[in-house]
Amino acid sequence: MLLGLPTTATYDLNSSYVARQHYLSFFAQDDWRIRPDLTLNMGLRYDKDFSPTERRGRVVNGFDSTSASPIAAVAIAAYKE
Repeated sequence: MLLGLPTTATYDLNSSYVARQHYLSFFAQDDWRIRPDLTLNMGLRYDKDFSPTERRGRVVNGFDSTSASPIAAVAIAAYKE
């Protein structure tokens, strides 16, 4: 609803909505024996979540992005100080 008010109520988004979200991860681990009684276990991990997308690009279909935000004046006044 942050993009505006729906211009029509006849479009059923749930009947043709196909979401995708890509995920990337990497993990590396190694054990390093310093002495017979001391071992370091080290690891490095990287995770990246990408933004969800819709396969046909119709997520915001039917929304009016040019309509005025009903809370814009209040937000501007609150952060003006």
